[in-house]
Amino acid sequence: MSFILDFAVAAIILFCIFTGINRSVKKSIFLMMSAAVILAFSFAASIFIAKPVEKYIMRPMYATSAANDLADMTSNQKYEDGYETVKKIDVRTLIEDNPEAFKRMQNKFKVYIDTLKNGESTNDEEYAKNVLTYFITPISKDAARTFSFVLVFAILYIVAANVIRTMDEEDKKRRGVINILINFLKACIFVFGVTGCFMIMLPYISGQFPTIFDVGIVNRSLLFKLFAKVFDIFTNLF
Repeated sequence: MSFILDFAVAAIILFCIFTGINRSVKKSIFLMMSAAVILAFSFAASIFIAKPVEKYIMRPMYATSAANDLADMTSNQKYEDGYETVKKIDVRTLIEDNPEAFKRMQNKFKVYIDTLKNGESTNDEEYAKNVLTYFITPISKDAARTFSFVLVFAILYIVAANVIRTMDEEDKKRRGVINILINFLKACIFVFGVTGCFMIMLPYISGQFPTIFDVGIVNRSLLFKLFAKVFDIFTNLF
């Protein structure tokens, strides 16, 4: 299914080119530069915005989801608060028996038995809460960072695009080849942002949909793989 990734890259590039080809060169340049600056700013800002997003949105959401999965395995009652649900579950027995449903859940959240055992406590309820925290911490952090980045980028780019749209144009000439190149570069900026978000969430997406988005899907792609390699270089630098 790697063609889905390549199709998405091609669609973004073509969309940017066709929607921008009749725009003036001046506005196209401003939009491209705005996209680059906003991308960098959103990446930095998401570090700080992600903390409250994780605390108030992602953790409660994933705690409820994970606790409900555990409750389904043990036929326990579910509550709105995931930590309330997990208190009634015999998590120690689940970890010792490690049934297939529990293995699938570990793969879904990318947390495994050895990690879960680090949450041991003499109190069963406290132990269950610790296990739930181990389950949801990685995905909560990554989802919060991704959500924060997308939110900041979308808001700032929409504002910038509307401001640029109202600018007076001294040069109203449409230079097709130049515009295609400028909008292609802008599309690459967008694709880079999308690639980053996808690469961060891929381990969890592959855990949820292993037959569609397996971990090797990126290496089997053509276009997407190039942007993924650039993203890897970027993350290694920062």
